[in-house]
Amino acid sequence: MKAIRLLLAASPGAFLRGALLAVAVLLAGAALLGLSGWFITATGIAGLAGAGVMFETFRPAAGIRALALTRTAARYGERLLTHDATLRALATLRVALLRRLTRADAATLGRMRGETALTRMTSDVDALDSLILRLLLPGLAAVVTYVVTGLLLAAIAGAVFAWVLLAGTLPLAVLMLWALARRGARPSEAAEAQLQTLNRGLIDALRDRTALVLAGRIPERAAALAM
Repeated sequence: MKAIRLLLAASPGAFLRGALLAVAVLLAGAALLGLSGWFITATGIAGLAGAGVMFETFRPAAGIRALALTRTAARYGERLLTHDATLRALATLRVALLRRLTRADAATLGRMRGETALTRMTSDVDALDSLILRLLLPGLAAVVTYVVTGLLLAAIAGAVFAWVLLAGTLPLAVLMLWALARRGARPSEAAEAQLQTLNRGLIDALRDRTALVLAGRIPERAAALAM
């Protein structure tokens, strides 16, 4: 949590604007889905009733195009702001980590010289990129969008309808997220273990490169890393 707070504190304004744009993307997508569904249904009913010629299509079509463009522009701005802020925050975190290492004692530095500790430290810092961009900000945007959608439904169709709809969809959403997280946990752990092994092998090869060149074992080590 301390690392996350440090990352968010590096560019709080950019992260806030990116989160607002992420909410705008989801709201525009929900509105686009609703308007498109209504438009298709209304045109079908008007055609069956013989009033297709009198049915106005210009304003709904313009609304669909406006929502589609809004979603695209908001998505571009959200990606631009959040990725730039995340890269700046990771740079700040790496500098802070190196400063802590410069103040460490000899025993601590000795423990950090191993390839396992170095690989784990660098991979943990890199993993914070995905933590913010793929988990924290999307989750926050989804919660805000859910609340705003519930308030709009309550204003349009009544509080009872909004509560029934939200109570019916929220458990399903939580169940789907839990199932996806459980299904993806094992492949993610396997991929992380393979990445750690590859990084340790590369560090060992770079450290022993002189001996490997003299022994003529560079191709053998390269083949072992490629497996």
